Amino acid sequence: MSETVLVVASVDDGEADRVLNELHRRGHKAVLLDLSWFPQHARIVGQLGASGWEGHLATPYTTIRFEDIRAVYHRRCPPFEPASTMNEHERRFAMVENRFALGGILASLPTRWISHPAAMADAEYKPLQLAIAAQVGLPLPDTWIGNDPERARSFVTDQANGTVYKALMHKLVSDQSAVGLIHTNTVDVDEIDERVRAAPHQFQELIHADHDVRALVTRNGCEAVAVRAHGGKAFLDHRHHYEELRYERIHLDYDLVARSQQMLARLNLASGVFDFAVTSTGETVFHEVNPAGQWAWLEEETGAPMTTLICDALTGATT
Repeated sequence: MSETVLVVASVDDGEADRVLNELHRRGHKAVLLDLSWFPQHARIVGQLGASGWEGHLATPYTTIRFEDIRAVYHRRCPPFEPASTMNEHERRFAMVENRFALGGILASLPTRWISHPAAMADAEYKPLQLAIAAQVGLPLPDTWIGNDPERARSFVTDQANGTVYKALMHKLVSDQSAVGLIHTNTVDVDEIDERVRAAPHQFQELIHADHDVRALVTRNGCEAVAVRAHGGKAFLDHRHHYEELRYERIHLDYDLVARSQQMLARLNLASGVFDFAVTSTGETVFHEVNPAGQWAWLEEETGAPMTTLICDALTGATT
């Protein structure tokens, strides 16, 4: 038997590339599966047996037996690519069938997931995240969600430190032919109008941060990096200012790590990228956890051994 770690990710995923290289260095068999290869350049063959599915998965480069897959590192990935000769309805049908066939077989295997796609999908619900974060005792900004303009104005008025708007899920918005990224933005009470009725909006207390922290947390460990702006000012959303940032490997408080790990357990996640804001008084406030968040650039900038954390989780190693 050749035990294999399957890495489900795009070919240009930096995190996946680091994990594959480290697993190979450790002597493990590790195989990349880019979902865009499927079904034109990859295939599955499965026969249902008494103990589950028997068969194999073939990528453009190798073939893996289902029974040999001992762990799966699940990243965000491009969608399946049915044949371009299909019409729109045929492609939609094929996309759904691909998802439920390949996804269903992989989900049925007795493997270690980092993390299981069902748990990752549940964790995308930001209201669920915030409720669990509150229950495990992570410090949170005051938060309101709804589509009642009057109640929204009341919430914004009550925030002495200011208010921000954050999208609940979609980070991209299109305006005719242009597509833009939705950043975290401050909101004044006179900006709250009838447009709020169109969909529930999330408003939060503005946290005046000294700096941000991004932490990769697993059930067995944590690696954290402070993200600071040159010149001392913090940004509401540092994704728009990467060229102005500097990084420092830090150690999170033990209690904060323990509460983050409790949150992972409640969400059935094996790992997560946590985003925090740290105020000038030293209070660390939770913003969100991303089950497939990016961390490779932080490891490159600081040397924090985040790849080691993921590979240890995939192989069951202890540090």
